[in-house]
Amino acid sequence: MTKNSGGSKKSSSLRVNLESELALDSEFGLPEGSTVRVMTALGIARDCTDALNNPKLATILGKALNGIWLKLLTRRGYVMTRNEFAVFNFFQDLDLDGAMSLIAINARALYWDKTHGDR
Repeated sequence: MTKNSGGSKKSSSLRVNLESELALDSEFGLPEGSTVRVMTALGIARDCTDALNNPKLATILGKALNGIWLKLLTRRGYVMTRNEFAVFNFFQDLDLDGAMSLIAINARALYWDKTHGDR
């Protein structure tokens, strides 16, 4: 993830472009049937430390992560699915700026509260 120092116009157009490419009602914001492909790519990436050097795997997981971020940024109180959380958590070491880091922390906490709270 990179910081946007160019101002709000750039982020607005990015948001519109992402929304037009992603199906926000589906898991990962990707077309139906993509979940198996994403979870297979995640399994390979977990097992092989240099798997993200493979452009195909990096693209699959990158698009899934982008879809998750778009949901988190556009839907207040969005709770990730179990699969979305697995992908999001895999990338937890990304270098995020303060605001994005706070969103990530809150998204993880909300997931745990909604799925494992009051047990």
